[in-house]
Amino acid sequence: MDYRELYGAWKREKESKELQRLDKKFYAELSQYIKNQREELQMLDEKTLRGHLMAEESNNLKRLLTGLIDCRYKKIFKTVLDGKQLPLELLTSEEEIVYGSVLSTREEMERILKDTLRGRIPQVKEAKVIERPKRILVRFLQAIPAIVGQDMMTYGPFKAEDVATLPTENAEILIKRGVAVEVEM
Repeated sequence: MDYRELYGAWKREKESKELQRLDKKFYAELSQYIKNQREELQMLDEKTLRGHLMAEESNNLKRLLTGLIDCRYKKIFKTVLDGKQLPLELLTSEEEIVYGSVLSTREEMERILKDTLRGRIPQVKEAKVIERPKRILVRFLQAIPAIVGQDMMTYGPFKAEDVATLPTENAEILIKRGVAVEVEM
């Protein structure tokens, strides 16, 4: 997986009204590419040409991926709202799960309508609560340039003694490298 593949997927999705096929492991492979790029970017000085170019590529990756997911989500949701079926081979493994959730939500809403129209009190199954990724409060031991977090948000730059709340994965990497320490609350 690389930048060109993401761009190609984004472009195909934007140019078509129908959902385009993505490999089942598309997001897993893309996340590995982004993780490797993020780790390399953390080691570079953004003031160098290479650092600047990698930071720009990282920002473009974020925009492309956000646009791709947004576009695909809307197409998946519209298909379900229209009462149509999506061929599962078009979806990634993760999207299959989301698609199933959207289908079950639609079925629950239809059940509420039917029960209400029949004069019955609707019985709704309790939905799973989605937990937000955990974050860790850290204190920086040395200055570092801005980093891109696992949530694709930019954090920093940071100076020695700065305190920040970062996504767990990023905080643990910085702690392991001796760049930051966890602040106990």
